[in-house]
Amino acid sequence: MERMTSQRKDILEALGYLGHASFHTVFDYLINNGKKISLSTLYRNISSLEDDKYIRKVDLINGDEIMYELTRLDEHEHFVCTKCGRVIDIFNKKKHRHYDDNGNLIEKTSITYYGVCKDCLEKQKEEKEI
Repeated sequence: MERMTSQRKDILEALGYLGHASFHTVFDYLINNGKKISLSTLYRNISSLEDDKYIRKVDLINGDEIMYELTRLDEHEHFVCTKCGRVIDIFNKKKHRHYDDNGNLIEKTSITYYGVCKDCLEKQKEEKEI
């Protein structure tokens, strides 16, 4: 386990605020909030935070960039808005099965739903009323 430096704390704070973010989004957030960090330092620290299980990659197919989130959240699914690109956590109360119907052990699930978020739907509704 690596030492918790101020740069690592800043990265965790950024992901806490942003929710789901790409490497470049985290970098932009840090720079725009007065933090001094190089791309190579950010890359090294994100890698270490992932190795130490503070953050994890989010399995989304919505572009070429890898997304990250804090690992403090329970297992959950994701919803990606096809209009605005927002990623929303979905906490499904159903229990995830540990074995499939063929007897295979399921160790991790990654489910992503794609559609239009309620905010974009509301905007569409308002635009039609005008």
